[in-house]
Amino acid sequence: MTAPARWWPGVLLAGISCAALLWRRTRPGLATAFVLLCATGMALTGYAMTVLLLAPLMMALYSQAARTERTTARNFTLAAVILVVGAALIADPAGDSVALNVIGPIAWLLLPAALGSTARFRRAYLDSVQARAEYAERTRDILTTERGLPESLSSMESARCRKTRPSGAEHHHGRPGRRHRLGSART
Repeated sequence: MTAPARWWPGVLLAGISCAALLWRRTRPGLATAFVLLCATGMALTGYAMTVLLLAPLMMALYSQAARTERTTARNFTLAAVILVVGAALIADPAGDSVALNVIGPIAWLLLPAALGSTARFRRAYLDSVQARAEYAERTRDILTTERGLPESLSSMESARCRKTRPSGAEHHHGRPGRRHRLGSART
């Protein structure tokens, strides 16, 4: 494949797509769509879709996959693969190898989508583990409150009560040798 006759459209589209990445965290769908249009434009002007030209689109697809639902990310990734590969085949139908026009861009565009989905799944897993830990902590606090005192304090309290409360054999009502059970009315 020969280089395009005019170099400035590719440089301009690459610069615009890099600038659009500034909005990938706040508006991932809009940023990905805009970068996808720029990448499609570069493919239509005849530039070979190497990893350097696809890098802004790869970053946008990663952010899209990491911050949105799985179906949305999958749809954007599918659209990116179809548009970029289709535009590359239209611009240069027989000039370059199939690996450069088809296999390379497909692999480079699927990779960030898979990594972004993995990051989203990991974040969701960690959030669920944290929520379960907070729930267990609240449940433990509620059970401790319902029992009254914490176990360490309640064991100390029961030991103190045993020391100060007389047992039945030691309890006398002024008469030596006579045992008295608590609660019985002997005179």
